[in-house]
Amino acid sequence: MKNIHYHLVAALLASSMLTACQTTDVREIPMKIAGGETVKVKAGPRGPKPAEDARIKITGAAILIAPPDEIGDTPSLLWSFSLQAKTRDEITRITVENVFPTDPAAILVDDSAPSLRDGMWINSWNNGDPMGKQNGWLQQKGLAPFVFRFTVHFKDGTHSVLHQLATFGDDDKRFFLNAARQTSERYIIRGGK
Repeated sequence: MKNIHYHLVAALLASSMLTACQTTDVREIPMKIAGGETVKVKAGPRGPKPAEDARIKITGAAILIAPPDEIGDTPSLLWSFSLQAKTRDEITRITVENVFPTDPAAILVDDSAPSLRDGMWINSWNNGDPMGKQNGWLQQKGLAPFVFRFTVHFKDGTHSVLHQLATFGDDDKRFFLNAARQTSERYIIRGGK
């Protein structure tokens, strides 16, 4: 499992979804999410921008492929999420929901005892076989947008709600499908576990 967390961090750092590029071309895009609510998400010329408020900054909403021997007998598509606390306010719970294109909202992470290291929280959700029906969007042409709702509860009874856009183009999808195929082939050649 420790190896998975290393891969999660590497994927988040390598991801172009949440670019660190500072630009004045950031746009707020209205998106209708689960339940009919419309929220605004931020994007710039190079993709989605981090959602943030005075207490929290979203630092990752990415996917990676875990090899078969890490979790099971097939590769797994992992949604990986991270955030940075901007204050020392104690966090008591963090939830992450898929609110677009999913309707109703689907809870992916419900961490009732979040552990932060240097103010950073990282967690993941196993979405199963990258070639499976639940990940059919990887095989469809065109841009695949997602919106994730992060709800961060604080010990003082308040909470932050942030909506993070994540997008995957055809090149991204090909990369992840190829990674899944390659890890499967290596697993079979090695004779499984």
